[in-house]
Amino acid sequence: MNQSSPPVCYMCAWQRVLGQWLSLQRSLFNSSSALTQISNTTVMTTPTNFMSTVEAHVDVKSTSITSGYFGSLISSSWECLDICQLCAQVRVVDLRSDTLTKPTQEMRRAMFEAEVGDDVYGEDPTVNALEKKAAAMLNKEGGLFLPSATMSNLVALMSHCKERGCEVIAGDSSHMFLFEQGGAAQLGGVQMCTLPNKSNGTFDLDLMESKVRSGNDSLHEPITSLICVENTHNVCGGKVLPLDWLDEVCIRYYSLHLCEYWGFVGLTLYRTLGSPLVKCLISEPPSDKGSFCCIFTLLPSWTPQLGTRARGLGIPIHMDGARLFNAAVYLKLPAARLVRDCASVSICMSKGLGAPVGALLLGNKDFIQRARRVRKVLGGGMRQAGVLAAAGLVALDKMVDRLELDHRRAADIAKGKIKHNQLSNYSFAQHGQTSSLVCATLSDNFLVPAIAALNSAKFTVDLENHQTNILFININSNNITSQNFCQRLATVLDQDPAPVVVKLSPWRKTGVRLVTYHEVNDEDTAAVINKLLLVMRELQ
Repeated sequence: MNQSSPPVCYMCAWQRVLGQWLSLQRSLFNSSSALTQISNTTVMTTPTNFMSTVEAHVDVKSTSITSGYFGSLISSSWECLDICQLCAQVRVVDLRSDTLTKPTQEMRRAMFEAEVGDDVYGEDPTVNALEKKAAAMLNKEGGLFLPSATMSNLVALMSHCKERGCEVIAGDSSHMFLFEQGGAAQLGGVQMCTLPNKSNGTFDLDLMESKVRSGNDSLHEPITSLICVENTHNVCGGKVLPLDWLDEVCIRYYSLHLCEYWGFVGLTLYRTLGSPLVKCLISEPPSDKGSFCCIFTLLPSWTPQLGTRARGLGIPIHMDGARLFNAAVYLKLPAARLVRDCASVSICMSKGLGAPVGALLLGNKDFIQRARRVRKVLGGGMRQAGVLAAAGLVALDKMVDRLELDHRRAADIAKGKIKHNQLSNYSFAQHGQTSSLVCATLSDNFLVPAIAALNSAKFTVDLENHQTNILFININSNNITSQNFCQRLATVLDQDPAPVVVKLSPWRKTGVRLVTYHEVNDEDTAAVINKLLLVMRELQ
């Protein structure tokens, strides 16, 4: 495999040149004698102009950077003009995470014009508007704006678990357990009890019930104070929790405990009639009350777990809903329906919704009041945060419905088909592979199948269960590592039909993860498919 030119993708080469320039900049601008050596060149003589030119990737000939003190240093080891030309040609598609989103122009304008105040005092009008809007969307009493979803989850956990020594039940593949640095134990003094996650993000409810500890029977045990679910589920490939399973979790463990008004009626009916006629339905909270109400109705069917649910002693449910709106869009349901029976929910503003910073925690008023205090001790109280919240308002207004496009593009990469006019610059004809890649017709709409069409034993995707904007590609080979696969995708070689860099995240040793978001368009998707197929065929 010829790797003589370019050595790697333009980004790596340019980064090395930039590193040399920055190193030289430090020495030059700390030395008056060095400044005199470059005073007569056309290279800028202030750090500000220096950085602006570097960031702009200017044409080296038009600025005479290749002459003088700077030029002699750089030209000795790199062909700067070649690098700049390559920079102009390469398409870079970064699918490592949807956290890579950048704010839209409308968000930037809103941030620039945002009215601000001191949010720690509760006086930032834009933050207050965002919290109120999100609470209304999810049918919760209040909201709290935080710097990140990781902090939001930790604040929720510490607000529900009111003393050290509590226990939280969560899936063993949950983000809260795997990827939040053990904050529950490290900062909250709370123990995590994990259950095996199934491939769809759920866990066994009977096993969960067996893990619940009330603390009444033994002074030696922690008290189960919270159950956490994740929707969509990151590690399980962006899976949306089945609604019937989620309802069962909430009804079994949370809702009946909150029946301060009608719960005794339902239990009395159940115990008195002893017949399969009683079914529990959750209604909206009364306008003048702070908790949910259960209405028991007589129906010709019965839920077998009613007795078990009645024994559930009100363990609240927290949903890590960092990508909650992806789940809602997939199910074509209001997000409020998915969190109807959850005591609290976190949503991330800086993933698919595209805001630059922030998360929201939603719940009832008492919970939010406790959470506000916990946020402060964790350093999450921000002052003029309306500058950030303004982007969140735009995100909730404009970015939710378009998440379906992200789902479709991830599906295209896995199993969909791309029109050939999107692939005009990324043909495989040079490699004699067209016949095996293209569903050949003579029309303008002939289609190119994606990863699944390879029918490869070494590279597979879960076609049946793909749902949202996250896709895992499984590597079933002892000779191919996820790191090597990602490195080749991010490298442009002479024999590549087009200069395309694809950035993916290695996922352990046996797979890679890709995540689509609003800045990944159809042309990017086509380029990704071609680069993936090219590299997979090389490694077959």
